Amino acid sequence: MAWFQLTYFSQCLSRIVPLNVLIPQSAGPEQPCRTLYLLNGYRGDHTDWLLNTDVNGMSGAYRCAIVMPSGENSSYTDHTHSGVKYGEFISREVVEVTRRLFPVLSRKREDTAIAGLSMGGYGALRNGLLYHDTFGFVLPLSFGMMGPESVTDEASKIRFEARYGPMEKWDESSCNPRFLAKSLMESGAALPKLYIACGWNDRLCVTNREYHCYLEELGFPHTYEEGPGSHEWSTWRWALPRALDFCGWKTPDTFVNPMYVEMRDERFVGAPWKEEG
Repeated sequence: MAWFQLTYFSQCLSRIVPLNVLIPQSAGPEQPCRTLYLLNGYRGDHTDWLLNTDVNGMSGAYRCAIVMPSGENSSYTDHTHSGVKYGEFISREVVEVTRRLFPVLSRKREDTAIAGLSMGGYGALRNGLLYHDTFGFVLPLSFGMMGPESVTDEASKIRFEARYGPMEKWDESSCNPRFLAKSLMESGAALPKLYIACGWNDRLCVTNREYHCYLEELGFPHTYEEGPGSHEWSTWRWALPRALDFCGWKTPDTFVNPMYVEMRDERFVGAPWKEEG
């Protein structure tokens, strides 16, 4: 597995930005690899998935490149007041830059996915639906969607409108996943394959279930799953491989471990292990 740490000047953000990129060493001109654009959550950065999950192993097992930019508490939207374009940065610029720098990346829509957790889950959902010509798979995990109901005072209204635009235009906003799903259905365009997962002890589970029910009423094809855990890494370590399984990217395991033998003896088997949240 090759791990690239790079920086480049972003036209969308008008400054230098970091990227982490994992690429299977088996990839080559005759074997272009699929690509997962993987987004961090609120207060996180481009190192989160590397430090908290086995993305290195997943990159090899699913034979896909994994690109991890930094979301910087942006919600991955194009900010109205500042003019900074985080949505375009994630969904167009980073895709173009990585494909140019790494020609082994497939340019096919069906070989390109976007995923993320929490704020990054919202970013994956919003941008995956908006840039549906780029992403064949949209994989939001425990996504947080803040509608106008989150506005409780003038300060929260300012924060909301800075990221999502005027409150009165929310029903037809490109930041509103319900509007995006409905518009995409009505357009007749090819729909991305959508997988949503959330922990059943997560406060955001209510929002995720409501969106799942909305998609069912709309007739938008998707898969929705809940698993153990709250808003924590143990949940996302469970969910991300399931999301990649949903993409159908798993490659046959041809590796044979020369150290493997069957040595199980009940006298030495430890108590059931459970990951602490």
